[in-house]
Amino acid sequence: PLKPFTVDFEFARVEKLMGIKIPDAEIRRTLEALGFAIEGSGPKFKVTAPSWRPDIHGPADLVEEVARIAGLESVPSAPLPRLT
Repeated sequence: PLKPFTVDFEFARVEKLMGIKIPDAEIRRTLEALGFAIEGSGPKFKVTAPSWRPDIHGPADLVEEVARIAGLESVPSAPLPRLT
């Protein structure tokens, strides 16, 4: 069996990386529906990945899960800076 993996996670990181505001309650609901255990009352939470998710390695992976469920079409596009 895999050892449980816990990530320190701030829900505000979702908006920072995705560019859209998702209510904290919806982020919590989404992660719990996907099998993640969440402890704490914020702003930092302890999020434990379910045993069947060995692909979760850090906060960016949790943001990706929330974005996937929220719908990637809701994430605004942003051009990459040009290297000259």
